[in-house]
Amino acid sequence: MPFLTNKPAGKPASAGQIAESTAGSAADYRYYQHAGVPFVGQRLPVVTPAEYDNTTVRLSKSGYGLFDVSQPDMRHFGRTLAEILTRAANQEFVLHSLTEYNNGVVGDRPEAPPALFVFVVWLERFDIGVGDVGKHVKPG
Repeated sequence: MPFLTNKPAGKPASAGQIAESTAGSAADYRYYQHAGVPFVGQRLPVVTPAEYDNTTVRLSKSGYGLFDVSQPDMRHFGRTLAEILTRAANQEFVLHSLTEYNNGVVGDRPEAPPALFVFVVWLERFDIGVGDVGKHVKPG
């Protein structure tokens, strides 16, 4: 369940539904060292850390998918498995669960290599300008 959080990260402020529009949004990493997450939305002018904290809100959205590792371009919620794992390693995403499934021989093709699938549930954390929250969060 996606939720809106306030600084510090991890404490829900109110329930909401994140619009799918953030999947392809360009991220701004200028304040990453201060915030620990990317900024998504209209680009911020250069601000101090205190101004950044007063003009942004922390958002989180979840994603999940069953990935076939033989298809590296497979996407769920606009993300590939490699992107999810890389961003989780950099602490930008949080992995909730990751389960591997080895289905052995697929179908009636014993010459085919075994199929390996990974089911992953992740949480994407990012900041957004206070004025843009209504574009990404629907009440309810």
